[in-house]
Amino acid sequence: GRHALPQGGSRLEYASGPYGLETWMVDLDAAGRVTGARQVLEYGALTALQGELPGMTREALLRTLGRPGEVRSGGRQGGQVWSWRFFSPFCLWFQVGVGDDGRVVDAVFTPDPLCDARDDERQ
Repeated sequence: GRHALPQGGSRLEYASGPYGLETWMVDLDAAGRVTGARQVLEYGALTALQGELPGMTREALLRTLGRPGEVRSGGRQGGQVWSWRFFSPFCLWFQVGVGDDGRVVDAVFTPDPLCDARDDERQ
């Protein structure tokens, strides 16, 4: 995807989802020159971002983390729950509650249900 940046320029999203564990964001200035690139689905980056997300708009969330691997309705406070997979030896995924007003309500790490499915297959 392509996202407009508030200060001008744009951000290109290269996601390996929905089951992929990486999303790269490449920032371009107004002339189209690359000004930066980073992998946004890393535990440390997500942990640092967790407290900054509440109140963020849906558009800003997409610009920050890219398309989620899963979206479902019925978060703790209504709205939707967006989920991203990332590399974790503890088999976690990152979930963000988005309210009916289009703003982030909360962000948490929870066990990835795919790990439970894999564990069930081994038994």
